[in-house]
Amino acid sequence: MLNPDEAELIAAERRAAFRFVAFVGAAVLILGVAMFGGVDRLTRLIRYELPRLSMTEEQLQTERFHTELWPNLAIALSGDAREAKAALLSALEGDPELWPIGAEIIDLAMDAPARDVEALVALCDRWTETLHNRGEPWILECNVMFTRSGAMFYTKSYEVLSDLTVTVSGEPSRARLIRRADRTNLVEQYLGHSGDLERGAMIVSDRIAESALELWASLDGADPWSAPLHAELSRALSPEDLDALVKSAPVRRSLQDATDSINQRRPCSNFAVNRVPALGYDRYDLEAFEQRGLRDGGACPEVRREEATAILTASRALRDDDALPQALNALAAHLARAVMVHEARHQADERVGLPEALLNLHYEAVLKEARSYLASFAHPELGWTSVAQACQGAAGSGGPHDAALGWLRDEGLGELCQSPSAELPVIAGRIEAELFGASSTVVVPPLASLRVEWEE
Repeated sequence: MLNPDEAELIAAERRAAFRFVAFVGAAVLILGVAMFGGVDRLTRLIRYELPRLSMTEEQLQTERFHTELWPNLAIALSGDAREAKAALLSALEGDPELWPIGAEIIDLAMDAPARDVEALVALCDRWTETLHNRGEPWILECNVMFTRSGAMFYTKSYEVLSDLTVTVSGEPSRARLIRRADRTNLVEQYLGHSGDLERGAMIVSDRIAESALELWASLDGADPWSAPLHAELSRALSPEDLDALVKSAPVRRSLQDATDSINQRRPCSNFAVNRVPALGYDRYDLEAFEQRGLRDGGACPEVRREEATAILTASRALRDDDALPQALNALAAHLARAVMVHEARHQADERVGLPEALLNLHYEAVLKEARSYLASFAHPELGWTSVAQACQGAAGSGGPHDAALGWLRDEGLGELCQSPSAELPVIAGRIEAELFGASSTVVVPPLASLRVEWEE
């Protein structure tokens, strides 16, 4: 069964073609493969292929399971899946450990996914455990989504980048930094999530990278938390990295504002920008924006001339700044550590539980989110980063995250996202101690850089 915090199927997103498309209404599962990009995109693909030259045949096969074969099967199940099934079974031959697990997953996924959801999830957990026992850094997640057309089996694949230990008040918790390996258009709605104590927390580098772009824009000084965030980052990043981010933050903001303006007209223009690349658009996309801007006219154009000009100017400035990729890697690593604090607090609550008296006040999910937010906001190295991320991602979104922030506002945290107190980290620690009996001391291992291909 699809958990509320699980990824939702992105409706009408044709990631296989352009980064921006006309809006359509059907929900489909597709592969996100770039269809154009010329020499620049080819260069990026070559860079990705180079590390694979040192991989063994077995390692390449394991990678293929997660990047190609399982996603292909899930997609094919909406039509004729015989070819995808045959390819997967053929690849499983000769592996006595994975064969029985994989074959059973295929049978259940094809015959009765709605009836056997728990069995499918458990089998994919067994697949992952088998690989981990071999020392293979892969995770296969399976689930079933229920749509108007029926039950749909789907998978998500991850590569484990780092397996770390975070301590909460002296107690160790596991945290794994992972990257999404498949190219389907299922998108996580979280930066990290906390599993059982053995599996620990999983921090999704792809979503971290996207959220880091919003942190970057906040360094233009326009957000209520911009000044304390800048001060915190000045202690965490090198002067060179921080300088590159601060100087370019207004440019990044102008790029975001222009695309946001375009998307606000989606209901009448029937056009939307689905992705804003970190370092701006390449020349093919810019030409398309420019052409649409030249057609500006009427009350609801797809792209206004001034929007096209802003996108062109910002993209050129960002692509000419060679210092940005490294600076963004450092910023993303800093944000990943902040997310680890939040998820490690969840792990600690899983271990010891919550005060019984509080369970009468709110749903357990709201209480857990509230405590994790307090622990994050109070962290001496990562507090303001956590505040900025919460305000940009959770506030006003509904659900337990938003409810937790609303409750904490009433408990003394104040207007967190409109006018945060300069003493907010101290206040957060005090509120946690008052409500939950103790404040948290969370120690996160250093993470100097998070490797991301920002050009894509």
